[in-house]
Amino acid sequence: MATRTLDADATRHAILTSAEQLFVEKGFAAVSISDIGRAAGVTKSLIHHHFGSKEDLWGAAKMRMMDEYFAAQHALLESRGGDVDLLRESIVAYFRFLQQNPNVVRLLAWLDIAGDPIMVEAARQVTDLGELRIQNGQQLGLLRSDLEPRMIITMFLGVVKSWFQSRAMCQVINENSDDLDERYLQTVLKIFFEGVLPRP
Repeated sequence: MATRTLDADATRHAILTSAEQLFVEKGFAAVSISDIGRAAGVTKSLIHHHFGSKEDLWGAAKMRMMDEYFAAQHALLESRGGDVDLLRESIVAYFRFLQQNPNVVRLLAWLDIAGDPIMVEAARQVTDLGELRIQNGQQLGLLRSDLEPRMIITMFLGVVKSWFQSRAMCQVINENSDDLDERYLQTVLKIFFEGVLPRP
C-alpha cells in the first residue's frame, strides 16, 4: 500500500472522507481502521495519530457530515422571530440538505438504530432555538397555540427524513416520476401549514 504524502489537513480530509463513505455503507461495527486506511491510502498509525480511536473518528465523521446543516439552520433561526415563513424555510432547508446529501440519509438510518449522544446534543442546541422561535410565533398569534413546539419540530424532521429513507419504494409506486421530490415537498408544506396556522 502506498502511503499518502500529503500535508496534515489534506491527510485528515482523506481519512474523514473515506471513513464517512465506509461508515454509511456498512455501519460503524462492520468497518475497521484497516479498511479506512486502505480506502484513504494511509497507514493505521497515521489514522490513530490524527483521530485517536475508531470511535473518535466515527464522531468526527458524523459531525462533519452534519455541521453544514446545523450551522445553516442555526443562522436561519437567529435571523428573525418566529413567523410562518421562518418555519417554512426551516422545513425546506432540511429537505434540501437531505436531498443534496444522500450519505447523510444513510447516516441518519444508522443513528436511528444505534442512537448517538453527541449528535443528540448538537441537534438539541438547534432544536431549543427552534422551539423558542415557534413559541414566539404562538405568542404573536401567528401559529396555533395548542400545539407543542417541540412536537412540531419532531414532526417536520420525521416527515422529511422518512421521505428520503423510503423514496426508492415511492418512486416505484409513482412510476419513477422525475418530480417526486418537489411534489412531496409541496404536499407536505400544504398539509403542514394548514395544520399549524391559527384556526379562523
